[in-house]
Amino acid sequence: MRLQDSADGAAFADIPELAAFEIAGAVGGGAAAATRVLRLPRTARRYVRASLIVESAGGSNTAVQATLSLLF
Repeated sequence: MRLQDSADGAAFADIPELAAFEIAGAVGGGAAAATRVLRLPRTARRYVRASLIVESAGGSNTAVQATLSLLF
């Protein structure tokens, strides 16, 4: 998963200060729930999103969900 930001809500880019992290699970068995608490850098732009990537052999991801919560 990567956190990305954008000034206009259309052109997103990875936030360089926040490293990508991987949530690995058993083959075809999914992954356990994971929580990450991160502080956005002062340079983060107005729009923020999480970009999730699944391996081609990752099995069915139809029941997968992710929640991104921003606390102010």
